[in-house]
Amino acid sequence: MGRVIFIAILIMTTSACVPTSYEPLQEQQSPLSSYWQKNISADITQFSCIVCHHSESIANNSDYVLLQNVEEDYLNKNLEMTLAYLQRSNQHGALFLGKSRGLEHTEVLELQSDKYLALQSFVEMATQQDEARSDAIAFYKENLSDDLIQDKCTLCHGEFRLAGDTRLIFVDSDMASYQDINVNRIIDYGAVSANNFDNLFLKATGTGHGGGEIIKSDSQTADLLSQFLQLLTPGSDP
Repeated sequence: MGRVIFIAILIMTTSACVPTSYEPLQEQQSPLSSYWQKNISADITQFSCIVCHHSESIANNSDYVLLQNVEEDYLNKNLEMTLAYLQRSNQHGALFLGKSRGLEHTEVLELQSDKYLALQSFVEMATQQDEARSDAIAFYKENLSDDLIQDKCTLCHGEFRLAGDTRLIFVDSDMASYQDINVNRIIDYGAVSANNFDNLFLKATGTGHGGGEIIKSDSQTADLLSQFLQLLTPGSDP
């Protein structure tokens, strides 16, 4: 009972002290991003979840840690964290919803409340991956994540690094769910333009890339990258 009262006090004080922000997400909102901003971020994650699930609170060692709404780009980054958590396991969607309504967790939302139904809709949207995307993500984790992206690309394409102002920024491997976050950033990058997957292959092999050649065009890694991109764009060749 004391813990419930403590959480309630934290919710009231946190929501009172931290102003709600409705800053738009960056460029070309997807339906999922738009839904997150309008229905989930302010009303659920920033109002309730953030009380415990941030770096200075009691759930800071869990696998779901959020940014507060005074931190830079919190909307995008919290969406990424949430998607990575949900997509890491087939069970995480049900677990996420169960915890929100009090199963092995302090109750945050009442079952059948408008907020719970909004969260349920978001989870359904976030976990409906087509087979090709799922296969591509699994292929990426097994073949490209550590040897290419983490070992080579993150040296420049990371926040506050040499290529930190480009359209493709990766997180380091010490961040929870780094593989899911990075592969989704690649997929989102490709969704912006029909040419971006081609550009990704060309830049990695040294064409039009400020960092020069990262992999040989006839190398095994280049072949694996080509296979990964073809899984995302069936019928095309990088």
